[in-house]
Amino acid sequence: MITSQVMAGVDISLLATTYQTPLVIYSEAQLRQNVAALKAALPEAAELVYSLKANPNPAIMRLFAEMGLIIDVASTGELVHALQFGIPPTQILFGGPGKQEEGIRLALTAGILAFNVESKQEMLLLQKWARAVGSHTKVMIRLNPPASSESAILRMGGVASPFGIEAEDLEEVIALCSPELVEYAGLFVYAGSQYLKAEDMAANTRYLLEVINQKVHQHYPPITMLDFGGGFGVPESDEQLPWDGDRLHHELTNLFSEYISPALQTSLQHIFFESGRFLTASAGVFVTTVLDIKVSRGSRFVIVDGGNNNLGVKQPQYRVFEPSIWIAGRKEEPPQEEVVIVGPTCTPLDVVHRGIYLPEVRIGDRLVIDHCGAYLLSFSPLNFCGHPIPAEVLISVAGEPLLIRERGKLTEACGTGFPAFIDI
Repeated sequence: MITSQVMAGVDISLLATTYQTPLVIYSEAQLRQNVAALKAALPEAAELVYSLKANPNPAIMRLFAEMGLIIDVASTGELVHALQFGIPPTQILFGGPGKQEEGIRLALTAGILAFNVESKQEMLLLQKWARAVGSHTKVMIRLNPPASSESAILRMGGVASPFGIEAEDLEEVIALCSPELVEYAGLFVYAGSQYLKAEDMAANTRYLLEVINQKVHQHYPPITMLDFGGGFGVPESDEQLPWDGDRLHHELTNLFSEYISPALQTSLQHIFFESGRFLTASAGVFVTTVLDIKVSRGSRFVIVDGGNNNLGVKQPQYRVFEPSIWIAGRKEEPPQEEVVIVGPTCTPLDVVHRGIYLPEVRIGDRLVIDHCGAYLLSFSPLNFCGHPIPAEVLISVAGEPLLIRERGKLTEACGTGFPAFIDI
């Protein structure tokens, strides 16, 4: 729990002084609580998959893996990252468009759990490399559904899309599978992100189950895997209501009871639901220090040391609501002034929050931004203007702050991979 000064029992300002700002702080207790809440909303047979792209910090990835979550990687780099930090290959799914041959070969050699295939070309590459390395793997074919709820903040299905294949092309792609090399295991649908209504999440599940019952399981090899995607939303404003976990559990349980036939129930070994944002967003805060305050043409600008070069989650395609921001140690004080919070980079686009009302802001104040556990540093232009990458700290269940990413060096602030003449 976050109060006016502490997070998970640890003083935010003390952490900011110790590790410098900008700084990202996570609560292990909240991460575990989010996992428990999502599992409770899913049918009993479902397995939870963590989308690594939401937050690839090794400490968080390993925590989820130790809790039994499958790790979903979406690139060769994420695959290498998961393997080098000890995630068992049989606990890894490989999804995402544009898979490189190097990653396909590595995944086949390692023996991952399965691939989510996005296109006919990917299936041909899998066949090629499975034959070359003498390997066998299972695949789920990603469908681009004909429609998806417009309530998703980021739609990934029901539109012209690089993700998945059209339903009318399904037969052709399944026909490319072969039991001895690339075994057809089932289907995958991910229609969108940031759903805040249980009925919208259930609709995605209904669509896939209807496809299976109408077209697939009667004519093709038995289905052993189904991936229903995710899109579980996180409210970032008082205007948004959290989704109803009890209702979602009720709707999904009824759908499974209605659509999963005895034959499918016999063959089905894995039922996956995925999440990145819901599992991590509410467990992290971003702390930044006020460097300067200035008035220009009637507007009061608060300049902080961490802006959109760090706040990837607040990029335009996600920015439907402005972030929740408060002053450490003064959260309960009433607002007194309207300010524009801007970051330190040399662009007018670096606006953290335009027109927010806060207590009187002073130079040196620590501003805290909520819901920053997902799509932050991994989705940020970190090298822009040469600011060091922020440190990351995880507060354990026991209340111990653990440094899980060191603050970047100034000599690496514009990028790494080149010899340095000095070390600062």
